[in-house]
Amino acid sequence: MDAQNIGVAAGVISVAVAALGLVLTWYRREEKEERKGGYGRAQRTRARIFATVAFGIVALAAGGVVLTFTVGATGNKSSGASAALTATQYRGRLGQICSDAYKKAQPIAETSPRKTVFGLEATAERDEVGAIKRLVPPDELRITNANMVAVWGRRINLLESLHSRWRVLSTNEKVSALGEADRLAGELAKIFRSLGVQECVM
Repeated sequence: MDAQNIGVAAGVISVAVAALGLVLTWYRREEKEERKGGYGRAQRTRARIFATVAFGIVALAAGGVVLTFTVGATGNKSSGASAALTATQYRGRLGQICSDAYKKAQPIAETSPRKTVFGLEATAERDEVGAIKRLVPPDELRITNANMVAVWGRRINLLESLHSRWRVLSTNEKVSALGEADRLAGELAKIFRSLGVQECVM
């Protein structure tokens, strides 16, 4: 629990206790002023007023404590959210993601070349895009980042489609799809070069 939230909650409880003390003092003073045998109408009314006010104070205090911790928890989540990267940090992390993905894919490509076509390639690229989506680019690079992710998403979908439909596609369809995949890769290369991140150029 946050110390500040605990302090605020303690303050709310202290105020409630003080308010209950005042109401209790009023009740006892009124009772002393009206010393009569048995419970009359005034005493019953006073008891109902006391109970109602006391219940209201307790309810307000409980609500205040709950609200304090709820707002505090929300604030902590917000403060824990990723801050926007600087342009240099963004380019560095983007390049590192691509470099790591390339190193990861190389052993697979060397040992199982047949399995790298389309299926694993699409999976690897989807992992890259997933990591990139977790980056928070600076304001001046948000549009570029969004365009990159969108173009890359279209290429991944195309590769996955090729992987699942390869046997039923005609030669012309295969050639056309491969050409489109290369075109999208070229579009991505332009974006990467504009960012100065050569590690991501396919």
